[in-house]
Amino acid sequence: QVAGDYMFYLSMKYSPSVSTAIYAQHISIMKNGSDTTTTAFSHSQNQASIPDGNTTFFRAGYSMNGTSDYVDPLSTCNVTSGTVNAQGNGYCVWTGYKLI
Repeated sequence: QVAGDYMFYLSMKYSPSVSTAIYAQHISIMKNGSDTTTTAFSHSQNQASIPDGNTTFFRAGYSMNGTSDYVDPLSTCNVTSGTVNAQGNGYCVWTGYKLI
């Protein structure tokens, strides 16, 4: 790892089952194990499931020391019942790059 300023991007898309009602999606980018940035997408109360799911995304910039700093993605999805799956095929993305 090289010390400097970095930009990180996280995108999650959940695919609910037919009987599932998603009421909140949360994503965070954690630096050194601490939740430093969070975004949430909340659905209307008692909203029926959305067949194609919803995408939640977030980006954040951090200064990294080049030796011990690290970042982790975290995503959760709250449902009233049923199950959800994270969608693949480019819908769930975790990336980062060093700024010049």
